[in-house]
Amino acid sequence: MTTLPQTSPMRLPRPMSPSHLAAPVAAAAAAIAPPTQGTMNPMTGSDVWRVLRANFWLIVVVVVGAMAAGVVINMWLAAKHPRFTATGLIRVSVEEEAPTFGQIRVSSGASSQNIEIEQHDQAQRLKQPSLLVKVLAKSKIRETQWFREFVTIERGQPVEDLAAAKEDLQDKLLVSPVPNSRLVQVSMSYTAPRDCATIVEEVVNEFLQEVRGNRTNNELLKTQTLEQLRQTYSNELNEKVARIRRIAEQMGEKGLTLNGPGSKDYELQALIGQQVHIQEEYNKVQSELRSFDEQLKNGGTPAIVEDMIQRNPAYVEDRRFTDDAEMSQRLLENQLGKTHNLVVRARTMYEGWQEKLNAVHEEVKTQAIASLKMQIASAAESSRASMEGLGKRIDELRSDIAQLAKTRNEYENLLADQKVLSDQLVKVKQDQDAIAVFAPGSNFSTAVWHSMPEVPDRPSFPKLPITLAAALVVGLAVSLGIAFLREMTDTTVRSPRDIARVGQINLLGMIPHESDDPQTAGARLPLAIFEAPHSIIAEQFRQVRTRLQHAASLDTTRSILVTGCGPGDGKSTVACNLAAGLALNGRKILLVDVNFRRPELHNIFNVGNDVGFGDVLNAPELYEEAIRETEVPNLSVLTSGNKPSNPTELLESQLLIDFIERALEEFDHVIFDSGPLLIVSETIALAPRVDGVITVVRAHGNSRGLLQRLRDQLRQLKAEHLGVILNAVRVQGGGYYGPMIKTYYAYGNGNGNGGAVVAPIQ
Repeated sequence: MTTLPQTSPMRLPRPMSPSHLAAPVAAAAAAIAPPTQGTMNPMTGSDVWRVLRANFWLIVVVVVGAMAAGVVINMWLAAKHPRFTATGLIRVSVEEEAPTFGQIRVSSGASSQNIEIEQHDQAQRLKQPSLLVKVLAKSKIRETQWFREFVTIERGQPVEDLAAAKEDLQDKLLVSPVPNSRLVQVSMSYTAPRDCATIVEEVVNEFLQEVRGNRTNNELLKTQTLEQLRQTYSNELNEKVARIRRIAEQMGEKGLTLNGPGSKDYELQALIGQQVHIQEEYNKVQSELRSFDEQLKNGGTPAIVEDMIQRNPAYVEDRRFTDDAEMSQRLLENQLGKTHNLVVRARTMYEGWQEKLNAVHEEVKTQAIASLKMQIASAAESSRASMEGLGKRIDELRSDIAQLAKTRNEYENLLADQKVLSDQLVKVKQDQDAIAVFAPGSNFSTAVWHSMPEVPDRPSFPKLPITLAAALVVGLAVSLGIAFLREMTDTTVRSPRDIARVGQINLLGMIPHESDDPQTAGARLPLAIFEAPHSIIAEQFRQVRTRLQHAASLDTTRSILVTGCGPGDGKSTVACNLAAGLALNGRKILLVDVNFRRPELHNIFNVGNDVGFGDVLNAPELYEEAIRETEVPNLSVLTSGNKPSNPTELLESQLLIDFIERALEEFDHVIFDSGPLLIVSETIALAPRVDGVITVVRAHGNSRGLLQRLRDQLRQLKAEHLGVILNAVRVQGGGYYGPMIKTYYAYGNGNGNGGAVVAPIQ
């Protein structure tokens, strides 16, 4: 009778299908299929620290061995290949510090940039091949042991290889400016200490002699250059003075001045004023003429014309007679009436005089208009003629003044050039005087000895601290390289990170190695959860049980297969502890041994194996007889029994389905302990017929490739993969359980720091 609640749904075994019946063929094909590529995760800081701890003694041994080798190598180099270094220092100066007019400029007078440039210039010149060729010709150099290396005897005569000697000297002679100073360091390294000092001294002496010779040549060249400049400046100055004199004489002859305004300037100003006045009059006349023509065009009579008419004598006389006739007519009309003969006669007379007056008016008007036009035109023509004359004279004056300005500008430029040439000539003469006075007795040089090289008494190579440091670096690099090479070439599954590399696999838990758990001493490892309930192994199996409940609902996942990649992974240990853990949790469990090739459950539980699972499949009536109770409450076991002749066929038949259905009527869960999935066909046949598969991987025992193949195999079988249990995880070698085990037992014994908790699985 099951202890599950009656309301819980009952999950039936998976129905059989043609694809499931072809499982052996599919399994065989999958076994030879290449594994798929897993997900690769980069190493974390904890992984690096684990590798370092795992290879600590390897690193120590390699580093110590490298340092010992460094000491031996240093002793051998000191005995066989020593190097001595002789060093000399040159002090440089710049030309700005050369003595001038009896005084020497102080060092602060030269800029640091110029000094640095001079340092680099001297350093480059010290390595010039032409200088080294001169040095190699000296007798002191030829007497050194270094030079004799390049002398061979051919046909009894010594032959010197100067090209090879020059190249070797260029390589061994080190020249470098000393930063933040005026010094240039010259050094030579060789096995003979005295030869080093001799070569450095001869090279620098030859260089200083060359610098002094160059300075003497430069002084001579400078003297010649200054004399040429003096002659050139003197000739140009004489030409400028002669030209200035000619210009002054020409201006004097014309009565003109070179400074300030002259008579032509005043005349030009007066003429410009007259031109403006005449222009205004001309404009006024033109305006009057336009206004006169406009009035005539509009039929009007200009006032000036009307005034001329009114002042004309003939017009005035006729107007007087006309006015008298008009007055007589009006008097007669008043006395005699408009129709009287005298009145008519008077009116006729008045009209005659009026016609005559109008005729005179028109005649006088025509004469006045013609006269006025003539006067205005004459005035305009006179103004225009005056303006043209003034314009010509103004242009002449402006041309003369422009030429005068050009002459004045030339004169001023000549005066400025005269002053510049005079100053340059004075400076050249001063430089000539300075060279004549100070050059013959001057000892100034841009490069002098600062300190002569001394014969070294201690070798510069090898040096024990440098050799040891190099050996330490090499040893550390080699040891770390070996450590991480071992890590990269080790493809075994050792940690959750390796399982993550395979990818798409759920980690149910990690079980420590039994040798690292002191609480399991004396207890059977497959029943550690029952016999050593306070051990960390038991605690980890309980955590696996909890995670399994979250990974798959145990109410529907009732038949579970426990398998692995290969032999010795601990499948039986995991299956027994998992079954015991579920049984101790109040569930009725049937543990079945399906490993017909290497059965273990009868040995673990000390029961007989005469009747077992193989017999029940062939004879279901033996079911009650084959199942045996164990000392673990709620846990029953069904051993493997006699190995059937056709185990794979039995597991692929309906007999297995019938067995599972019958067992689940009495038990809450049926847990199968099988052989390795990748090796035996029985496990392949059983995997797709159960509700879930748990795989066991032994740390450092299985490779990631095998785990990947196992995962892909289960996918091809369409089996429900519940997850992986990493078994036998060691503390040694950078394992994960060292701090965890200590914390667990310290917490359980009340010795932790304020109630420390068990470290979570990483």
